[in-house]
Amino acid sequence: MDANQVVVSPKVQGLLERLTVDEGSSVKSGEVIATLDTAELNADVEADRATVENLRAQLAQSESNYQVALNETTGDLASAQARLDMAKAQLAQSEAQLKRTEAARFIRFKLSPVGFALSPILIRSHMRWTA
Repeated sequence: MDANQVVVSPKVQGLLERLTVDEGSSVKSGEVIATLDTAELNADVEADRATVENLRAQLAQSESNYQVALNETTGDLASAQARLDMAKAQLAQSEAQLKRTEAARFIRFKLSPVGFALSPILIRSHMRWTA
């Protein structure tokens, strides 16, 4: 190969569609000397575009699922908080009822208009009435 000869190779692989010069022809810098068949490259581009669109759709679905899960979690949290508040209120109500029931053991009852009254006093789990 002499100093004026250059080995040419494409940057991408493909089938040669057209050769515009003959071997040994003189060419200028930037001159097109061959054209590759683009059918395979075009198919690859379309496949890559389809993959990108598919992944964009998957991303959109994932974002939507994330928002739904976030809202459900927020809703679940609010529901759990409401159940907790209800349980606290029921406990407070039951504790108040217990206090009223315990206090009722020591309430004096009027038995007659004369002013005679009895009050129950709990002693060793037996009731004793006093006047």
